[in-house]
Amino acid sequence: MPHNLIMKKIAGFFFIFLFLINPLQANVIGADTQNFNPNPDGLDYVTVQSASTLTPGVLNFGFFLNFAANSLPLLGTVSNPQAKTKVNDTLLSGDFNFALGLTEKWQVGASIPYLFRQSIDNEDQFGRFADTGVTEFRLNSKYRILDHSLLRLAGVLTVNKSNIANNPFTGEDPGLTWTLEFVVDKKWGDDWSTAFNLGYRWRDPGREISSFGIEPISNQLIASAAVSRYLSSLNTLVIGEIYGSVPDSKADNEVDRNQSSLEALIGLKHNLRHNLSVHAGFGSEVGHGTATADWRVYTGLNYAIGPLWQKTKPSPQKLTFESDGSAENYEVKTYVLSDIRFHFDSSRMVSSSYKKYKATLLHLRESISDIAKLEVHGHTDSLGRSSYNQNLSLRRAKKIAQLLRKDIPEIKDIQAFGFGEDRPIASNVNFQGRLKNRRVEVKLFRKVKVFRAPKK
Repeated sequence: MPHNLIMKKIAGFFFIFLFLINPLQANVIGADTQNFNPNPDGLDYVTVQSASTLTPGVLNFGFFLNFAANSLPLLGTVSNPQAKTKVNDTLLSGDFNFALGLTEKWQVGASIPYLFRQSIDNEDQFGRFADTGVTEFRLNSKYRILDHSLLRLAGVLTVNKSNIANNPFTGEDPGLTWTLEFVVDKKWGDDWSTAFNLGYRWRDPGREISSFGIEPISNQLIASAAVSRYLSSLNTLVIGEIYGSVPDSKADNEVDRNQSSLEALIGLKHNLRHNLSVHAGFGSEVGHGTATADWRVYTGLNYAIGPLWQKTKPSPQKLTFESDGSAENYEVKTYVLSDIRFHFDSSRMVSSSYKKYKATLLHLRESISDIAKLEVHGHTDSLGRSSYNQNLSLRRAKKIAQLLRKDIPEIKDIQAFGFGEDRPIASNVNFQGRLKNRRVEVKLFRKVKVFRAPKK
């Protein structure tokens, strides 16, 4: 499907979605309920940001449901505001997420939290929503500042627009909320990874709602941390997170909850397909703070498509080595054909990939002089059985080798090899790591004369 048609359909779907849900105004008398905020990119963790960014042209869709128990403060009832009684309440809410990679280091995203249902013991209790609907709109931008083997660093800028009326913790008619976070993460081998987020949230609170006697929350220092381990045999990521906030000034509020909040969760992320992952997990309060739930359970999914646009010019990588026990060297030029895509479970290329193949062919013809041999290496990600992946990678390598024998008959020695999942160049934990690992490499071996000093 043409790129512009894909983008028009995505844009059309997005604006229809906004049109349908925007009129559903949520009206709350109680706490800010959005402590659980899944990442829009769906890359590595759940709520904690990693320094990874989506590949240019990759679009991620996410949807999360979370069921939280007892997140409301003791605010009394409509008939008796001073009565601070214990209530049992539950919230069922969801997050619709979108994120798009724009460059190698920059992505943008959007999140739309939505309240589906609330239950409460006393319908007269402050803290209940008057209606279901969208609770806020959230936009963010992530830029990867440093990508080093020791650690990676990124910056995340988020802006929130509250859609909740009569919320004493934000005030009446609040303005925009801005958050700037710095992200540091580290990979520990192939299986373990950690991340730490530290940021500051600038709030523009509205007028205090006098009937509650609650001063709106001021600016906040926020922090979070995550650790994960990838179980490659199960294609599943085990994730642990802790996240919280501290106000920069104390407000004089007569509620039973701390102004600081702290929650933790543990969950699983399972890769069903190369572009589809499902989440499930459990969370609990660590500190009894604003909007922290006694416990919560969540589930979600991330579905990625793309790249919606690709480079038409391949990027060769030049390597050199000396063959074992030989008196001759080879100069080896490697073309990584990551832009060439195949139909599912097939060695048949999708029609758009033939243009990418032709572009690579032009570069190969420029380097055809003195070529001793040519090798085609097929690689896959880790999803599926190892034996299946090895066979699939070999079939795809043979397909490219067959085309090259036809298009460059001058090179007589063209061989195909399948390595399956054994030689990854990126982590198989997330979609774009798997995208990089599903590749075909064409290696050109050019003989180079080597001067050896005569023996004395």
